[in-house]
Amino acid sequence: MFFLCIIILMVSNGFLYPSDDTDRMLHERGYSLIPSPQQVEISDQDVVIDETWQVVSQSGGDFAVKALVQEAEKLHRLKFSKTGEKKIILSVNNGIVKGTNDPEINKQGYVLKITQKMVQITGNSTAGLFYGVQSVLQLLHRDRVTSKLILPEGEILDWPDLQLRFIHWDTKNHLDRMSALKEYLDRLARIKVNMVSFEIWDKFRFPTDPDIGVKEGFTPAQLQELVNYGMERHIQIVPNIQAPAHMQWVLKYKRYAHLRANGSDYQACLCDPETYKLIFSLYQDVIDATNGVDYLHVSTDEVYYAGICDKCQKNRPYNPENRSLAFVDFVNKAYDYLSKRDRKVIFWAEWPLMPEHVNKLPKDIINGVMRASYFVGRISPIVQDSYLTEQNKHGIRQLVYTAQTASLAPVNFGGGRRGQSMENLFNEYTIQYRKGNPIGAFGAGWDDLGPHSELYWLGWTAVAALSWNRDSPENIERFIAEFMVDFYGPEVRGMVDIYRDMARLAGFWGNTWDRIVTDVPGKGTTRGSYGNSVGKYPNFHPPSATLLPSPALPFTPGLNVRPVYTGNRYKDWIREAEEIDQLATSVLHRLEEKRARAEHNDYNLRVLLTLTRFMRHHARLLINLAQVYELSKTTSIIS
Repeated sequence: MFFLCIIILMVSNGFLYPSDDTDRMLHERGYSLIPSPQQVEISDQDVVIDETWQVVSQSGGDFAVKALVQEAEKLHRLKFSKTGEKKIILSVNNGIVKGTNDPEINKQGYVLKITQKMVQITGNSTAGLFYGVQSVLQLLHRDRVTSKLILPEGEILDWPDLQLRFIHWDTKNHLDRMSALKEYLDRLARIKVNMVSFEIWDKFRFPTDPDIGVKEGFTPAQLQELVNYGMERHIQIVPNIQAPAHMQWVLKYKRYAHLRANGSDYQACLCDPETYKLIFSLYQDVIDATNGVDYLHVSTDEVYYAGICDKCQKNRPYNPENRSLAFVDFVNKAYDYLSKRDRKVIFWAEWPLMPEHVNKLPKDIINGVMRASYFVGRISPIVQDSYLTEQNKHGIRQLVYTAQTASLAPVNFGGGRRGQSMENLFNEYTIQYRKGNPIGAFGAGWDDLGPHSELYWLGWTAVAALSWNRDSPENIERFIAEFMVDFYGPEVRGMVDIYRDMARLAGFWGNTWDRIVTDVPGKGTTRGSYGNSVGKYPNFHPPSATLLPSPALPFTPGLNVRPVYTGNRYKDWIREAEEIDQLATSVLHRLEEKRARAEHNDYNLRVLLTLTRFMRHHARLLINLAQVYELSKTTSIIS
């Protein structure tokens, strides 16, 4: 009875009772905020925001003020008054929010108080103030009945769960324009991402050796311009250098061939002083072009063959233990170089590192891939858990790691190869999160298949949301639904079905090719020829190719035609291609309809249209190849 009276009293005063599920509370009032805030108390009243409101800064000329004014006009066509009686007041008050015992996290906290005549946005720091502004810009929307811009009356106290919220730009197979990357930084700021791991490969004109980079790559001045743009929005663009493995982007050149480990351009020899001179010069080039950034991502990704070169084997045999020690040596040398230049180090703690060698690494290094085990061949449960056990014992903190490898469609909802799906992404924050001691999260957007960057926004946004508040929303289905509303606008419905159908189109495209081994001899210079994650191949593999067979063509004598696409698996492909053609056409019609209703991200929809047309073309190509045979029946003798 007592609790019933409390609820009645709060409702009678116009306020709804607070809820642990802040996402649901806002949603039931018709509002969407990604990431969900930590604490919410709102009434059943709305506050109309219009041109009579004035923006008042008590924080000087901070960028958050400029962002509020500019984005309100850009997103909502709202221009504020210079003399209005109703005020939006922006200020910084260190200590106004103490959500955790971690001062670095608390710096990002803010308080948002919304009344009928005043909106107060107060941050613990300029970063917190900026995040408060982003929340206001997201909450602000037009009432469906009155078309007036509204905010919910009430109070929000907010701070992140994790200090570092990384997403990943991988450029190995594509290069985005500067204007596109700036637009991406604006979008990432809106969802409170504060770190970008920029895996730059050869898309930078390294002063040490400009020929390493493609001619269209960023100059040092352009990279610094992008960094400065991000810093204004409290986003650090952290350079990510792939070395000593995945280093074919450098080792492919003849002048560096002597640094190849065992003759392969995949990895550099870890026992040659020139290797370190080269790699550290690349580090220095990006350090000089990213002033203001605190970190560097030492991408020790898949260093399968650490210690395999002859110079290493002079001192210690090539075996699992020495392979791990060679890996540790490289990480420690990179750490020493970077720490002297005031860069904190992020690395991949994976194979060939053994759990028993974790304590040989620096305590304040950050493991970017918080997983139980990344060691090939050592997969017993005890060894899996010992990775994080040893890191926790040694004091090494981690990033909760989730991955996407898109191709022609947005990320999968469920299943997915190598754990790359939305369901598995959510699971990382409920299972793996508790095993380690994470300082942040990492949303990988691998470029292995050359996808368009627009395909990653659902996954990137989920990483941002769960890194800020891992307890809300409570399930993946609600999050995806709210993402669609926030990303495209409330009038756009049915995007979940489009994403799912595009996943089927992409699956068909990926599965309807012949994969053959060519007759070109393998030389062992490239990774595909040299070996895989288990080790070096006993014999160098020849290159493989992906293709389709030639259609049925007449041959002499008698102009006979041998059927190709009418039997075996090709017959099944053709049958499915007819269904895919119809499905793709349906997706195209639906996407055009969404474009007419979308409030935001029209370019994203245009990208999805282009990709769908490409996938439909593939289905029609297969259908037409089969029709060649049918047409040949009228003029040829069938063998």
